[in-house]
Amino acid sequence: NEKNLPNFTTPVLGPLQKLQHFWNKGITNQDSFLLMMLRSLRVGGLELESKLIETVSQELKIDESSAYRISLLPFFQELNTAFNSLKKWKAGYDVETSMAFYPGNSRVKPQPRGTVLIIGSDRNPFGSILCPLVSALSAGNAVAILPPPSTPRCNEILKVYLDTYLDTRVYHCFGADERATIEIVGKVPFDSICFTGPDLLAKEV
Repeated sequence: NEKNLPNFTTPVLGPLQKLQHFWNKGITNQDSFLLMMLRSLRVGGLELESKLIETVSQELKIDESSAYRISLLPFFQELNTAFNSLKKWKAGYDVETSMAFYPGNSRVKPQPRGTVLIIGSDRNPFGSILCPLVSALSAGNAVAILPPPSTPRCNEILKVYLDTYLDTRVYHCFGADERATIEIVGKVPFDSICFTGPDLLAKEV
């Protein structure tokens, strides 16, 4: 019942608790929901493609061809792979069964980890976030995104894009106004963390 939801308004920690709450509700268990999220990501990516490329090009001071190649091309490739493979990934596979359990059989059934934190890289603020996002969502996880503080223009359009096209019950991208840092976000335990960056960032994580 939506009327009896816990209070998720606490700065930074509230949205993370919201992700955990709705993931525990099993929202991401259905293939139809995951396909809808992937399809929505693709629609939004195509609609905003020119703006996304322009923003990366200007903020990272690279040409638009390079901006597309490092930021969006791998993302669209990842989306295509997810669309074509989702049912196969979730179906599982048979493995050899010990004679002790004959005539039984054994099967590996993939399961989502739960809540995933994706930390963006200042060298590739879109690619380092969007590609892992596709994988995490496809697996049925809820996802929190912490963009790099050094690319404010990229972060702004990224948040608008994802807030518009994803279900905010199982996804959250932190904006500059929320003043989220690794130290604060780390107070909430995640089931998995994905990041790209130098050793200093690895130590913080």
